[in-house]
Amino acid sequence: MARKPNVIVCWPNDWVRPIIFPAAQVERLNALANVTWNPCQRQYTPDELRDALVGVEICITGWGTPKLDENILARANALKLVMHTAGSIGSIASAALYDRDIPISSSNDVMARQVAEFNVMLTLMGLRRARQFLDPMHAPTGAYRWHNYYKSGLKAIPMCKATIGIIGLGAIARWYIQFLKPMAPRILLYSRHTNPDEAARLGVELADLDTLLKTSDVVNILCGMTQETYHLLDADRLAKMKDGAVLVNVGRGAIIDEAALVAELQTGRIDALLDVFEVEPLPEENPLRPLSHATLFPHIAGAGNEGDYSRFGTDEIERYLTGQPLQGLVTRSQWQNMTQASLVDKIFKDKGAKPV
Repeated sequence: MARKPNVIVCWPNDWVRPIIFPAAQVERLNALANVTWNPCQRQYTPDELRDALVGVEICITGWGTPKLDENILARANALKLVMHTAGSIGSIASAALYDRDIPISSSNDVMARQVAEFNVMLTLMGLRRARQFLDPMHAPTGAYRWHNYYKSGLKAIPMCKATIGIIGLGAIARWYIQFLKPMAPRILLYSRHTNPDEAARLGVELADLDTLLKTSDVVNILCGMTQETYHLLDADRLAKMKDGAVLVNVGRGAIIDEAALVAELQTGRIDALLDVFEVEPLPEENPLRPLSHATLFPHIAGAGNEGDYSRFGTDEIERYLTGQPLQGLVTRSQWQNMTQASLVDKIFKDKGAKPV
C-alpha cells in the first residue's frame, strides 16, 4: 500500500479528539496517509473547511463538522471519500455531495450496536417493572420496603411472552432485533421504507403505527429525527398505547411530545424509560423528573466504545485504498431519513436549552 492519500481530520484539537482517536488509531492513520489534523480547538468554519479541502482525497468528519454543501465542495478538486467517524450523517452530507458521486461512509454501525445493547436493558427493565421494585429498595431509612412481587399487583412480563414494537428500521433497530431474537418475543415493526420480504427475513411483522401502539407491551422509538417525525407520538397516539405498556426512547427526544407524555405518565397508565429529551441537558425543573413512572438516563446509550469510531474509519480507508468494498456506505435515501442535528439543535434552542 505505497500510495499515501491526502487526508484531513475535521475533529477539533480538544478533549474529545483523543477519545475518538486514541493513540493507536492516530498512529495507524498517520502511517496510511498524509494527514492534516484540525489545529483549532473548535470545528472548522465553512469557509475554512472549503479552503482546507483543496487537494484532499479523504475528508474525515465528526460531530459538528459543517455540512458538505455546494459552497464547501466548490474547491474540493480531489475529494474521493468522506469518512464520518461518528453516527448519523444527517447534517454532514448534502445533495451536492451525492450529486458529485462522492461516497460517504459512517461508523454508525459501531454506535448502533452500543445503543441497541442499552435498549435491550431498558426493554427488560420496563417489562420487569424495575423502577417500581428498585425505588422501595433504595428508599431512605424508615421508608424502606421489601416489595413482594406476588402481593404488589404489578405484572412482570418475560420477554418470551412479550410483544415488542419498533418504530423505524435503521442500524440500531437491526442490532436490537438481532439481540432480541434468542429471547423469542413477538416483534412488530412500523417502517415506511421496509417491504414484507425484508420484514420476513428479519423475522418481524410489519404493522401500521396505530396497531403497533395498541398491541405492543414495549414501544421502542428508533427512527431518525426529521420534520416528518417531530412529535410523531403526540397525545392522541400516546393514548392508544395499551394499559401497562412501556415506552422506550433512545432515538431523539422530540419524536415524543414531551408535555403530552408527562400528562400520560401522571395517570400511571404507562411507563417510560428515556435516554433522550426535547431539551438537553434535562433542566432540573423538568416535570418528568419527579414521576415514578418515568426512568431517566442522561443520553448515555451510545457511550463506551468511541475509540472504535476511528478504528472503523481507518479500516474503511484501508479498504478504499486496496479496492475492497466499503462496509459503512450510506446511500442518498438512507441519508434523507437520518436525524438532522441542525433540526435537533433548533428544537433545543427554541425550547431554551442552555449550553453544556
